[in-house]
Amino acid sequence: MRPLLLLLCGMSTALAAPSADIVVTSTRIPAPLSAVGGAATVLELDEFDAAGLSIADVLRAQTGIQLHRAGGPGQLAQLRLRGAEANHALVLLDGVELTSPVSGAVDFSGLGAHGIARIEILRGAQSALWGSRAAAGVIHLISKDAAAAPDLLQLHAGGDRERAVRLQLATGGARAGLALHGQTYRTDGDNASLAGAERDGYRHREAQLRARYRSGARTEIRALLRHARGDAEYDGFAGGRPVDADHRSRRDRTAAGLSLHTRLRGVRVDAQAGYLLARDRAQDDFGDSDAAGQRLQLDMLASKRFASCLGAGPCTLGAEVDGRRERYTRGAVGPLITRSMGAVALARLAPWPAVALDVSLRRDWNREFGDADAWRAGVAARLGGPWRLYAAAGTGVVNPTATERFGFFPSSFVGNPGLIPERTRDREVGLTFDRGRLHGRASLFRQRLTDEIETVFDAGAQLFTARNAGGVSHRRGAELEARIPLGDAW
Repeated sequence: MRPLLLLLCGMSTALAAPSADIVVTSTRIPAPLSAVGGAATVLELDEFDAAGLSIADVLRAQTGIQLHRAGGPGQLAQLRLRGAEANHALVLLDGVELTSPVSGAVDFSGLGAHGIARIEILRGAQSALWGSRAAAGVIHLISKDAAAAPDLLQLHAGGDRERAVRLQLATGGARAGLALHGQTYRTDGDNASLAGAERDGYRHREAQLRARYRSGARTEIRALLRHARGDAEYDGFAGGRPVDADHRSRRDRTAAGLSLHTRLRGVRVDAQAGYLLARDRAQDDFGDSDAAGQRLQLDMLASKRFASCLGAGPCTLGAEVDGRRERYTRGAVGPLITRSMGAVALARLAPWPAVALDVSLRRDWNREFGDADAWRAGVAARLGGPWRLYAAAGTGVVNPTATERFGFFPSSFVGNPGLIPERTRDREVGLTFDRGRLHGRASLFRQRLTDEIETVFDAGAQLFTARNAGGVSHRRGAELEARIPLGDAW
């Protein structure tokens, strides 16, 4: 791949304003956004403005993010960070991984913003903290708390017989809370082909339940359950043009999480169990296909703050262990099970009052792909006034997806079980300006990718397949963004 230069300018309105609040994704330990050594963004979603939007609508305007959609409503929509592949960005919901065990990516067409309070975006290699799939960055969706979610019923109607209903119910207070978010969406769609009158419709249903309970001042338990189903119709292709066809797809996603947050003798403990079920079915020119994947994740992080570390100012030290078990089936293939375990050591240091340094080291044990190591280091320095300088470097690992290894469309694509993980090495430097609501950022980044997985045509089998490419792939780019308030409404 030839060197790629991306010049990305992002502008946003009051729909998603930056916040100087606490960010948890950058080091897995809560820290001020100004102390993050890297390109991080926090978006606060106002309920009134965001009620009719999807997560894709919100992220589309953000610097360094591209949303690719295969067609109209309900068609596959994938996110790319800094030009990387869709399966190089990890997507979380309250710490639960939404990345599909089937494709290794997230379909944003069925991911609504309803019920989401904020989004944390972290760019650059994050495998040292979050493991495989985080080689290009992390998108972390954080749900609304029951105490901040007023009851709401919203009805919507539009062209092409578009109808939508959104419901929000919440109850609770400082000790406990329960919030329910639900929405349905339906449209008869349009006809993309040049002939015929068959319309391609889309139906979507989504519900989320979030609960929390606080015992005393140090312990809190949180629970999450989210389910979404999307049914889409789409046309076929002949001679490079769309033609009327009765093609259908269905995508089901169920995510659940249970977490415990407490303090024991000055040690902060964050433990979480997460579960994801993803099922994709399609009827089209490639024949019928049915693939399902499940993931069980377990994470536990312990951290403690010290007044001084080696005489170099205050610091926070942490250790994290995690495990993943994935199960994959496709027709007569499977069930295929993969297991992995990881351990992370991390440190946040403040050697000088205006300087913050974070370092993380990770070791993964994987029966399928062998062991892997990853590291990351970032530094942020306040230069005086509104200026801040940051720099970061790190490595990433991306394990092959189940689709790449075992295929999905038997009549057109055959998998390659012998694939090995992709590996990345990142560097970036940036400068930010923040004064009140005025914000600006400029950054330069570079990524080096080896063992890149590419799709090729096997002339002998007359099918497409995947393979690890030789050589090195380079991604280089610059990011410029500015947010300029013109008043309370803009």
